[in-house]
Amino acid sequence: MTLEVGKKLGRWTLLEFAPQTKVDGKRVDSKWRCACDCGNVRWVPAKHLKAGRTRSCGCARAELHKRDMAITFGAGNLKRRPLV
Repeated sequence: MTLEVGKKLGRWTLLEFAPQTKVDGKRVDSKWRCACDCGNVRWVPAKHLKAGRTRSCGCARAELHKRDMAITFGAGNLKRRPLV
């Protein structure tokens, strides 16, 4: 799989590439600066993008959780009772 600027992987859009470097004798893996559909911008390791280990910044998981909670408990059943 070739990664290039502007390509879309899941909810990520690739913006900028930072090649592998060495800092204080330690290897720093190559990364991509990515923009998520929700607006978050993050640096993501290239190996995670290539392997499919990441598809969004976490917003997809939050949306799925919210949907699942609404199905389990009902959309209107999440009201608080007053403390007496």
